[in-house]
Amino acid sequence: MESTQLPENAGGLASPFRLYRGVCRRDSRPSYIIIVFTSGYFRSLFSSNMAEFLKKLTELELEAEHLLLARHELVENDKLRNGNREALTALRKKARTTMSSVPSPFGSIMKGVSGTGSRPLVQEVCTTCGNHDSFEQNWMMFPGTDLFMEIPFHAAHTILETDQAQLDFEAKKLQSLVKEKTMLISEMGVLTDIISPGVLKSLVTLNDKPK
Repeated sequence: MESTQLPENAGGLASPFRLYRGVCRRDSRPSYIIIVFTSGYFRSLFSSNMAEFLKKLTELELEAEHLLLARHELVENDKLRNGNREALTALRKKARTTMSSVPSPFGSIMKGVSGTGSRPLVQEVCTTCGNHDSFEQNWMMFPGTDLFMEIPFHAAHTILETDQAQLDFEAKKLQSLVKEKTMLISEMGVLTDIISPGVLKSLVTLNDKPK
């Protein structure tokens, strides 16, 4: 096997190489060529590429952790929303009202109008309480505690409705975060072999338009 020293800047590179040519015994023609790196140029190049790769990998792992955390919080949020919804349904069933219960048109028109006395002409009726006694005591356990409290019917459903609105807002916020992180991870090329970033973006941003 013969050895040849390549000149400086061979192949446009600033570091020398050593070229080894293997010779076959039969026809004495070179059958393969091996290039041995004799300097630290490629070691430094490999190190810089590895550092960049590790940086991107760290960023990817961080985004993946955020995605998994958001999905976990979304699952927990759905559990609370379902429990809250069941409690509201039970109270409405007890009061024989529904979520779509609305005051009468006459009551809406006369709302805020006062008579000659201190009492208003029309008393506003709660859409959830309806004709049910709003002061009826009900046992309620607050989230995150193991304590039951006896509170009026109107206060109980008001607390649940306020919590439900907050949980719905947090659910939409978490869903947007999951979509954002999914698209970001897809743009990094992780899911390219499974689904293209363009197709995934179309699926994530898909909205139902009213007819």
